[in-house]
Amino acid sequence: MRIHDDPSIPAAQENETQAKAVIRRQIAALGIRRKWEHIFDECYELTMPGRETFAIQTGGDVRTDRIFDETAVTGLPEFASRLQAGLMPTFAEWTSLAAGSDVPEDEVEQVNADLKTITKKMFETLRNSNFNQEVHETFMDLGVGTGCLLALEGDAVEPIHWAAIPLPRVAFNIGPTGTIDAIYREHSLRLDQITQIWRRAKFSPDVVQKSKSNPDQKFLVVEEELRDRTKVEPTYDYKVVLKSEEEIIHEERYSGIGSSPWIVFRWSKASGEVYGRGPVLNTLPAIKTLNLTIQLILENADQSIQGLWQYDDDGIINVDTIELDPGTVIPRSPGTRGLEPLENPGRLDVAQLILDDMRHNVRKAMFNEGLGAPEGTPMSATEVSSRMADLARQIGSAFGRLQYELVTPVIQRVIYVLKKKGIIQTPQADGRIIKIVATSPLSRAQVEQEITDMERYAMTLVQMFGPQLAQIFIDHENYALTLASKLDLDAGIVRPKAEREQIAQAIAQAAQQQAQAAPQQGAQQGPPAQ
Repeated sequence: MRIHDDPSIPAAQENETQAKAVIRRQIAALGIRRKWEHIFDECYELTMPGRETFAIQTGGDVRTDRIFDETAVTGLPEFASRLQAGLMPTFAEWTSLAAGSDVPEDEVEQVNADLKTITKKMFETLRNSNFNQEVHETFMDLGVGTGCLLALEGDAVEPIHWAAIPLPRVAFNIGPTGTIDAIYREHSLRLDQITQIWRRAKFSPDVVQKSKSNPDQKFLVVEEELRDRTKVEPTYDYKVVLKSEEEIIHEERYSGIGSSPWIVFRWSKASGEVYGRGPVLNTLPAIKTLNLTIQLILENADQSIQGLWQYDDDGIINVDTIELDPGTVIPRSPGTRGLEPLENPGRLDVAQLILDDMRHNVRKAMFNEGLGAPEGTPMSATEVSSRMADLARQIGSAFGRLQYELVTPVIQRVIYVLKKKGIIQTPQADGRIIKIVATSPLSRAQVEQEITDMERYAMTLVQMFGPQLAQIFIDHENYALTLASKLDLDAGIVRPKAEREQIAQAIAQAAQQQAQAAPQQGAQQGPPAQ
């Protein structure tokens, strides 16, 4: 355990002042979150009853007593799986690195070839980590509206360790540009646990004494990551505070693209809002209607099975002792009708008319309708492409937000950690020197339309004006390079520029020699025989 190196009063006062500022900002962020908690709790309770919620809970709590229809409960994992397959498929490279606009044109091919190797190393690191498991968990939270990933530096075996942080454990606030600029996490830890997580943490003598007196005592720890908008390069101030003691025990500064371990992303959001709005939140009325309808149907079924009964209160029949079992004899007073069934005045057969519509709406909101479930033989490449194109069309603007808030930060974080550990050597992926190109099935579905347009243009020129005019208008080399780039072909398939020029010269020389040889061969053969 460590104690502050400088126990002077000014240092202690400054520490306390900064700690109070952190706590004040955290309380403000919690105030923003509190406005959403009631609706988030409903979303979690009706779609993820086993997940942690904002309410105080104990282990083994029953949280499924409000679930009467499983459409949303089974639909959310399917939404997360389908989104992961389209955006970040497990066994594929869903992005690639390419030379940016600042790279000289004569160096682009060599840079792209080098970046192919770095891309393979990058995805090898992701596949050997727990990324695929954790990103599926955070996609479940994204279904409600907001997901949160924590990418911590690991060891030699696992350079990066990922953790999906549920919404009840974090609070956010936005900056002047509308992006998440402040992140807060609060948890309760013993002092020995704190020193394991933050090895350079320093404690006041009072905290050390409390821990010695009661080693099992837990301290409320608040983490804050705050972006410094005064810097041009992405810069973040990270502080760890003991909340009750109001003292900072650890602080550091992150600088550079990908230096922040926190990745917060949203499905969609209204202007000025901090938290996102996901498919579950958008379709919550239909989910609640489904549950209520099924609940009423079950209650009606229970009445139909058990029945409603009436009797003349003549002092003979005691309803507290009657058991409606087969063979039971119930006495009645002469002149009375005794115990007789009461017909249920209501029928809920009409409920089935709205159930199908509500279930369809819930599945559609979670993008689980699509082209229907694949049956029989495995899907062909065309069918897979059609499914991804349909999903990309439905997701719309959410795909662009996920690309900006999730995919790009994940790649930037991996590059930053691998560079820091000396595993790769590359400039920052800032879009100018190195750009991140999306190659996931969803992004490829959008690119295929551009490829179709290129093919249609070439075929139209040939059909309308002939191949000669098409050769005049279309630069064959640029056309082939652009097509290879859009198809994201391996760099080894396309020959280097110097080699292409040599082959083109050889072909031109061979054609020239053949043209020169043709008149000579005609002269040697002489005039035709008369």
